[in-house]
Amino acid sequence: SQVTRDHTLAQLDREKREASGELVSREDLAPSHLLWNVIGGDQASLQPEVYRLSLEVGDTLLLCTDGLTHHLSDASIAECLETEDALERVCDSLIARANSDGGSDNITVAIARFRDIEPELQHAEQSADVTEPTPKADPFADTDPFEENQKVVV
Repeated sequence: SQVTRDHTLAQLDREKREASGELVSREDLAPSHLLWNVIGGDQASLQPEVYRLSLEVGDTLLLCTDGLTHHLSDASIAECLETEDALERVCDSLIARANSDGGSDNITVAIARFRDIEPELQHAEQSADVTEPTPKADPFADTDPFEENQKVVV
C-alpha cells in the first residue's frame, strides 16, 4: 500500500484532473521535476506527511524515490519484494529493472523486512559461545544525497 504521494506539480495536476474525471497522460501533466513541498525549502510552507503504521512479522517496508515508481508498476515492484532473496539483491534488481526501462530519474531504494527474531535469540541463548552482537554500521554513512541510484539495506 502506498502511503505517500509525490510532492511534484505533476502529481498535483494529475490529482486535480482525475478528480474532475479527466483522462490524464504523463505528457499532458505539469513538469515532474518541480517540487511544491521539500525539506530544506521555505519552512513556513512545509507540509510533512506523517503516517503511523502497525507493522507485523512478515511485513516489508519499501522507501523509494519516484525514479523507481515512474518506471515500474506496483505489481512488478511487489513481485520483486515478495522474493526470498537477500535485501541487497532485491534493491539491485529493482534499480536494474527501472534503469532498463529508461532510468530517467534518480533511483533510491531502501527496504526493511520485519521478521521474527525469537528463534534466533533462543538459539543464541542455547549456544555455549553467546557473544554480544556486533553493532551494524550506519547504513547511510557511505551514501551521497546527490548520487544517483542509491540503495540502503536495513
